[in-house]
Amino acid sequence: MLKLFILLSKSKFGHPTVMFRLISRLMASNKPVLANTPVPVNKSKKRPAWSMYPKLHDKVLEKLKENQLNHTFNPKDEEHSALKTYDTNIMGRFRCYNDECSSPGWGSKVVAITIREFSGNRYNARVYHQRCRECEKVGRLIINKSSYVDRVTYRIKKWNGVNMERPKWEEYSGPPHDRKLCEGCRLGRCKKGKSDDE
Repeated sequence: MLKLFILLSKSKFGHPTVMFRLISRLMASNKPVLANTPVPVNKSKKRPAWSMYPKLHDKVLEKLKENQLNHTFNPKDEEHSALKTYDTNIMGRFRCYNDECSSPGWGSKVVAITIREFSGNRYNARVYHQRCRECEKVGRLIINKSSYVDRVTYRIKKWNGVNMERPKWEEYSGPPHDRKLCEGCRLGRCKKGKSDDE
């Protein structure tokens, strides 16, 4: 194992976090490792630029029923048949998929989301991912469920004539929004990216 560690430290995989991940994988495989055996590297898959969260529909519906609204989640991710669309932001955390990256992940209060309403009291929401600041690969989103539910239900209620005071959303504080790392900005859907243009 010491030979493997020395071999890896002299290679392009010299970062300690990367070496630890590779050695852990090799040890878990229970295969003998020879000093001149090539180290397996994951081929990077193309990661999606956005996700939808149908599993949060029950929480959305619970809040909609407070105002006698009964919407269903539309699992079809189609833009053309939406009657209404609205771009806004929610909060979340991201983890980098890239095993070779040392990023511990990052939080964001500016996660772009497009909320859509369809005929027949149906809705869905597309939540856009962000890229890692260190390696620029698309990260995996761990959504802030309450901010998602609050934003989606507020917009649906507003579209359906429910009179409400505009909520005071948490103000953004942190590093400036990096448009080149935001998939919502890349697709012209990030409200923060649009306001930065003005």
